[in-house]
Amino acid sequence: MLGWKEQRNVSKVEEVAVRAGRRWCCRRRRRRLRGGAGQRELEWKVYAGCLSAGRLSNIRINPTGKVSCRHGGTEITWNQTGPAGAQGLTGPQGPQGARGPAGAQGVQGVQGVQGQTGSPGANGNTVLHGSGAPASTLGSVGDYYVDTAAHALYGPKSASGWGSPTSLVGPPGAPGISPTLSPAVQSSNVDVPTGDAATWIFTCAKGQIATGGGGGFAVADANLVLEYSAPTLTNSAPTGWWVQGVNTSGSTETMAAYVICLPTTAPGAGHANVAARPAASVHLSALSR
Repeated sequence: MLGWKEQRNVSKVEEVAVRAGRRWCCRRRRRRLRGGAGQRELEWKVYAGCLSAGRLSNIRINPTGKVSCRHGGTEITWNQTGPAGAQGLTGPQGPQGARGPAGAQGVQGVQGVQGQTGSPGANGNTVLHGSGAPASTLGSVGDYYVDTAAHALYGPKSASGWGSPTSLVGPPGAPGISPTLSPAVQSSNVDVPTGDAATWIFTCAKGQIATGGGGGFAVADANLVLEYSAPTLTNSAPTGWWVQGVNTSGSTETMAAYVICLPTTAPGAGHANVAARPAASVHLSALSR
C-alpha cells in the first residue's frame, strides 16, 4: 500500500514529475491538457510509476507499455477510481413493444420411445351350455349357462351359485289354419259380339269370401278392353266379384271371367267344403255409344 506521501503525489502528478527531474515532460503535458482533447485526457484513470526507497518516480498516465525502472525500482500501477456507489432506483417499466413477426416452424422432433405394454385386462363373462343343470363348480361369477335339454337359461352366476333357471319356451300359440283348405274357383266363358259388352256377377257360397277375381279376352287387341274388375260387398265383406269387358274389334271374341272364394270358418264349422255356386249372371248388352 502507498504511504500518505505517495498518495498525495498521485493526486498531483505534475509536481511529482517535477521533483523527479522531468519538468520538460510535465510542461508539454500541461499544454496538451489545455484543449478539448486535453480535457478528455483528464479523465484517464490508470497510472504507472517506479517505487524505489519510498520514492515514486517515472510516472505515466495510461501507459501503453511497461514503465522502465532503474536502480532496483519496482513498477507499480494504480488508479483514482473511487468505490462503487449504491445501486440506483429501478426506473419505470417502458411501454410494451410491438409484436414481432411469427417465427418459422421448427423442425419435427424425433419420435419418442415406444411405451410399455399395459397389464392384461380382466377376463370377460362367458355363456356356457350343456344338457341338464350346471354344476356349482362350473363357470365364474357373471357367467350364463343354457340348459339345452330343458331349454332354460341360468345366470348371471353370483357368489352363491347359479340360482333358478328361466325357461326359454313361450306359452302355446293359437291353433293354425289347416293346410288342407283349398280355394273354390268360379269361372265362365262367353262370346262377345262386336259392339257389345259382357258383364259377370259372381257370388261366393255361404261362409266364403272373395279373395280375388278378374277376366280378359282370349286375344290381345287394343279394341278388346277389360273395363271393370272389382269385388262385390255385403256388409262390407267381399262376397263376390264383378267383371265387365267391351268388344269394339269388328268381330266376335271370346272372353273369360273368374272369382276365387275361401272359407271364413275353420274346418268342421260346416262351410269349409261347400262347393262354390255357379256364376249368378252373365249379361251381354249392346254398346250405346
